[in-house]
Amino acid sequence: MIACSLAFVFALSAAYVIANVLRARSDEIERLRAASSLLSQALDREVARSHALLIGLEHSPALQAHDIRAFQQQMASTKVPDGAWLTLSDREKLVAHSLRPFGSPLPTLADFKPQPAFFERIDQLDVSLTGRVLGVTLDKTAVAVNMKVRDADGSWTYFLTTVLSDQRFASILKDQRMPAKVTAGIYDHNLHGVVAMRGKEVFIAPVMAPAALSALRAESAAAGLISAADAEGHRSLLAYARSDATQWVSMVATRQDDLDAPVHRALKMLALAGVLVGLAGFAAWRYLRREIEPPIDQLERNIATADAAVKHLTGRLLQAQEDEHQRIARELHDSTAQHLVGAMLGVVHLERTLRTDDSTRSVLKDVKTTVESALNELRTFTLLLHPRDLGESGLAHALTDFVQGFLRRAGLRGTVSVDEAADSLPFELQRSLLRIAQAALANVYRHAKATQVRVSLEINAQHIVLSVDDDGPGGGRQSGSDQGHGVGIPSMQGRLIPFGGELKLEITASGTSVRAIVPRPVAG
Repeated sequence: MIACSLAFVFALSAAYVIANVLRARSDEIERLRAASSLLSQALDREVARSHALLIGLEHSPALQAHDIRAFQQQMASTKVPDGAWLTLSDREKLVAHSLRPFGSPLPTLADFKPQPAFFERIDQLDVSLTGRVLGVTLDKTAVAVNMKVRDADGSWTYFLTTVLSDQRFASILKDQRMPAKVTAGIYDHNLHGVVAMRGKEVFIAPVMAPAALSALRAESAAAGLISAADAEGHRSLLAYARSDATQWVSMVATRQDDLDAPVHRALKMLALAGVLVGLAGFAAWRYLRREIEPPIDQLERNIATADAAVKHLTGRLLQAQEDEHQRIARELHDSTAQHLVGAMLGVVHLERTLRTDDSTRSVLKDVKTTVESALNELRTFTLLLHPRDLGESGLAHALTDFVQGFLRRAGLRGTVSVDEAADSLPFELQRSLLRIAQAALANVYRHAKATQVRVSLEINAQHIVLSVDDDGPGGGRQSGSDQGHGVGIPSMQGRLIPFGGELKLEITASGTSVRAIVPRPVAG
């Protein structure tokens, strides 16, 4: 028993630990998703901030007047984040640079080797991002946020640019405060790496592992999870979020080994604990076998013997009680009832032979009514004390006939419903159920002050349920005592003991419900 208890407690503890570890793993995956989403949102905010800055410069009076010198001074004095700067370009070259004095030599656009769709994107979009390119002016790689400056006729001559260097993107990543073992990266719309970071180490222009690149290109969802090998061949779980505004991808990845490490540690600890519990259980089992089990086995045998003796004694007491009820019922029928019948005949004879006044006839009528009531009550008690036995008709017919006879003699309204399968029950159980119904109806007659009674016997796959319900207030009945002729609750409970049944009693202001519930015997 102790070994089983140890095993059960260990199993519960193991299930609890594993559930918590798996929940923590699931939470870690959700944190990866959230981190990729937050990084994408931070990138969108940076682009939106850059766009807003360009919108403000677009309406500069100096730019509207094509005063490039004055506009260059305005750009130079405009506050931008560290690692960012502003430029003004036409379709061929840079015209002004916020970090270069006016008149300084500036490169042509061809020097930047723009992509073929560069001007097409500027034409079509309010704001566009380039991929990562080398800025020949400062010899730094950077990403350009471009916005055309519309002329009065809707065409454009110049476009403004906020240039975001690798330093600026690294600063955006550092602001996210990623865990040490997580790799976070920003990739342009062509999935070319801009910047990545693992711990405190920053990687410029990271190259996405081929497996991850293929898996991501196959994904059409704006956000999700990918399982693929990283550049070093380690299996990794990658959470990505693709920006609706820029189509850039923010990715946060962790190696599968790091993600599964807590689970593996927990399994190892549980394995060790399982060995220790097994040893403890074996020791407890040996001790029980040697010291405790023999006395317990003897105690169980003694209890079983005592239980059998109690059931045997209960059966004898109930049989003695039933024999006594039969004897009393016979005496009442053969002696007392006959005396009452004789008295009734005498009263009838007096009514016929004596010439009496009205007062005497009234007295004789009252005596006759009293004797009739006593005789009827005596017959009802005789039925309750000794109803018909099962005979050859079976429980269904016997119980139905008894209840109907009781209702007729007691002057009560009621119904009776008996499952026909009752006749297939063991004979002793049938007789006990009939006697329980007899006892319950006796309580109704003597104590309930009821007007209506419902009796039912239902049989399902597991149980046999005998129910006796009345609508009496129940104020005077003694549900816990055995008063008069042994028809109380203890008698009913005693009849259920041999069959492992139970008695349920519920007394309310609207009536009383008695339920005798017995496990259905196994067929055969």
